[in-house]
Amino acid sequence: MRSKSGKKLRLIFTGLILSASVLLSACSLASKSELNRKAPIAQSVNYDFFSTFEVAKGDVFKTETEYLNYARSAGSSLKFKKNNALITNTYVAVGDTVKEGDLLLECGTTELTDKIERLESEVSRYESEVSYYTSMAEIEAKRKKISTAYGRAYDTSKYDEYLSSLELAKNQLAVSQTELDNAMEELDGCRIYADMDGVISYVAKTSDRRRLSNNDTAVTITDQQPYFTCSTKNVRLFKLGEVYDLVYFFAVNTRRGQAEKEIEKETVKVKCISVEPVRENSNTYEIRFTLEEDKDKDFSGDLSASITIIIDEARDVLYVPKTAVIQSEEEAIVYVQKDNGERVIKEVETGVYNTDIIEIKSGLELGETVLTNRDSSEKDQ
Repeated sequence: MRSKSGKKLRLIFTGLILSASVLLSACSLASKSELNRKAPIAQSVNYDFFSTFEVAKGDVFKTETEYLNYARSAGSSLKFKKNNALITNTYVAVGDTVKEGDLLLECGTTELTDKIERLESEVSRYESEVSYYTSMAEIEAKRKKISTAYGRAYDTSKYDEYLSSLELAKNQLAVSQTELDNAMEELDGCRIYADMDGVISYVAKTSDRRRLSNNDTAVTITDQQPYFTCSTKNVRLFKLGEVYDLVYFFAVNTRRGQAEKEIEKETVKVKCISVEPVRENSNTYEIRFTLEEDKDKDFSGDLSASITIIIDEARDVLYVPKTAVIQSEEEAIVYVQKDNGERVIKEVETGVYNTDIIEIKSGLELGETVLTNRDSSEKDQ
């Protein structure tokens, strides 16, 4: 009896193995498309991992976001050309607004200005002497020409004297002019002029014990207008002169990893003022924006800012969560749950989408229920 019973069990077990082999072979021969279509329904699926969503109607926006940094221009750090400089005259203070060409600082210019005044006087005097002796020499040259034409004798002593004095005056003028040029250059090295419009953000202090070398910054000018900037390859998103909404917020204090208060986001208008490659032949661009409002607001600190631009949109259309749509190169499908609990596959035509939702152009009706692994309570528009 045991032998017959064991034989019968072995036959049943063998049959089960053969049946499983046939089923596995059939599965391996099925196309990927069919497997994808049938897998969630034909196989045992734990629907606790899925939720449902009723096809809704609204607006779908596709956007791109760029994150920006707030900056003030590094401006201009100005230095004396002269070494061992002691600032003697300061014409600006931190916070002052200046224009390009304004005199800002001087160092040790008193003796130089006296010397320059003397040399300017000398140059003027020698210029007058050159002019005088040139005129007198020309007069004597005419007298000599007339005397020669009428066969009269001509005394060349005055003519020679004027020529000699003229040569001496020219030499003295050249020397004084060279000294004046050198003194002016030295004075230029002792003066600092603004090289841009802006705001004074730093002025050095000197004393007999602390002087400045020609490598030390004496004064710094900062760009009067702050700006936001981003580096991006999406240069197509921005247009010079266009005004955009910039959203910003400041970091809040945290305690034990938790924010002490809710982050408050604000919006401000900014204008695109420049679009330039970060370097030659680069496909990455630096884009700058200046404030159109709140121009006096200081955004320095732990700031986060972004610009979000709509690049595609669909108004008053049907949509479902993006995770509800299974797409391939050939088709897009969704799993629809009927009122009786039956789940069927429907092919759909999709349109505009973002990270959350996707437009349904055809294949579904308003109110139909689709399966998704997204919480059906989240209905972003």
